Amino acid sequence: MNVTVRLPAPLRPYADGRDAVVVGGRTVGEALGALAERYPVLRRHLYADDGRLRAYVNVYLNEEDVRHLEGEATVVAEGVLGPNGLCFSPDESILYIVESRGIPNRKILAYDVVDGGRKLANKRVLIDAGPGTPDGMRCDIDGNLWCGWGMGSPELDGVMVLAPDGKPIGRIALPERCANLCFGGLKRNRLFMAASQSVYALYVNTQGVLGG
Repeated sequence: MNVTVRLPAPLRPYADGRDAVVVGGRTVGEALGALAERYPVLRRHLYADDGRLRAYVNVYLNEEDVRHLEGEATVVAEGVLGPNGLCFSPDESILYIVESRGIPNRKILAYDVVDGGRKLANKRVLIDAGPGTPDGMRCDIDGNLWCGWGMGSPELDGVMVLAPDGKPIGRIALPERCANLCFGGLKRNRLFMAASQSVYALYVNTQGVLGG
């Protein structure tokens, strides 16, 4: 996957005067490694003697300052078609992502979080949503997914509840599409649902994980 590395003025003389260089790489580390391989003299200005990226390096990958990313293993391209809603399992070992432009249908993807939280692995389809349109979502303390759902029809609009294995186990019907939701209240047992023109709230027999 190609990304554009944008260089600040002090580093441009070490890259043939270029302010932007297109390189291949799936992560920050791979992209900067490819840059340093192409312009070897640039390496010592990017990396300290211990091999770590220098803290003051204000290099941009596409439009992101690498200092604001989560280290060199930050994924810069993963092949998700229109990533949208996302949330973690209660123990943060699984990341769920809505693939909003999935072909032919939207999907909810699952990834294992590995390497101390720095990488994703084992990409898989948790569910194919069919005619449904999953959007914003949250996990409860049992690992169930509460997903905003719908596309303007009574049989779809509302919230779908999925077990950790993707099996539908519940549904909250709303008169309009639910785009996003979160758990709130003192005990995190009140579900707030942001729909097309309204915000709904409902007490539920579970709790959301810490953070929403």
